[in-house]
Amino acid sequence: MGANTRLLFASGGAGKPTKPAATYTRLIAPGLLTAALWTHIWLGVTGSVLVTMAAVLVLVSISRLPVASAHRNGWATLVGFGERIWLNRLAIPIPPQINHRLIVLYLVIWTGNLAALLGALTALPLLSATGLLVAYTAQSVSYQTLIQLYRVMQDKDPLYRFWTARTANDNKPAGSARKRA
Repeated sequence: MGANTRLLFASGGAGKPTKPAATYTRLIAPGLLTAALWTHIWLGVTGSVLVTMAAVLVLVSISRLPVASAHRNGWATLVGFGERIWLNRLAIPIPPQINHRLIVLYLVIWTGNLAALLGALTALPLLSATGLLVAYTAQSVSYQTLIQLYRVMQDKDPLYRFWTARTANDNKPAGSARKRA
């Protein structure tokens, strides 16, 4: 890949990592959407569709909140870093065993989510429960794998290295503090 491709991935395709709020949103989304679809028993199809649409709007708005993370090394932030590195794997190769593990985990997550949603639509509690169990277990393992990916790759490229760097004011003389009158 050429320099232009790397620039494309660095600037837009895989620029800033996702916010921690997006990680939390992905964590609560399967359960919330499954519960919203279960409402078709009590509210009917129209009510269930409205509740599901409201749940989707809540999830989208939560993930777009401009909330800054207090911890640059918190688990949700590191998951976002790992996910961005995984998405940038075409420009900067990642270890193949981690790549294969993440591909399988994402397939298992989506299969579990689909099973849970199908269980909610057909009113089968066992299918919903096992689908959510599979999805959340795979999601937990994928989060750990994404954190591992970030830790492996953080020194492989300057783009990744400076995601956790803190800015400091080097113009201020050491030991002096201004007093305001």
